[in-house]
Amino acid sequence: MSQNQSTAYKTVGIVGLVLASLAFLFSFVPCLGMYAVWPGVAGLVLSVIALVMAGRANGGKGIAITALCLAVVGTGVAVYQYITISKGVEELSKALDTELRKSSDSLLQASDVKDGSVEKSFEEAQKAIDSLNNAAEPTPAAAQ
Repeated sequence: MSQNQSTAYKTVGIVGLVLASLAFLFSFVPCLGMYAVWPGVAGLVLSVIALVMAGRANGGKGIAITALCLAVVGTGVAVYQYITISKGVEELSKALDTELRKSSDSLLQASDVKDGSVEKSFEEAQKAIDSLNNAAEPTPAAAQ
């Protein structure tokens, strides 16, 4: 083996370690950690490659093993965040859909057009608003 082949595992291991470290650090950022999957997977692949290369070259495997551990943990946390956020968004969507259906049903019942009830309801609402406005206006001291 030449010198480049015997030390190439170190370079691959260091690149894998950098990507795995980024994945590990960013996986703990709330809501953004799910995007740490991509550098985590890249770090995982590179660390496995470095581990195999180090085994063939009978070299040190410490960097590759560290990168592998960080990549697995970082990717795992990122996947957990993705699953948790997906479930939360799904529950929120169902709750909003339920509330929108309830409010649309109540609006449809309120706007039932029979015998001019919409116009009457509008006139009654306008009278109530006018009376509230008149009650809220201060009376001048001279008028009292």
